[in-house]
Amino acid sequence: MRMGDFEFDIELLISLVDARPVVWDKKGDTYKDRIEKKKAWREVCLCLQEDSEALGDVKKRFCRVLP
Repeated sequence: MRMGDFEFDIELLISLVDARPVVWDKKGDTYKDRIEKKKAWREVCLCLQEDSEALGDVKKRFCRVLP
């Protein structure tokens, strides 16, 4: 699946990631926990109604919208 094959609300993506500090808070205790981080990204995909195969694309899209 290419990144252009799906569309979603960028503001929703940002709020979903913001609610899961495990994926962005480097000072947090769970930041280095790959299992928890992957679980959090899967939750983001579910909320965006994307399958887990789109996980990498969702991460890339999020990184592209950061300033």
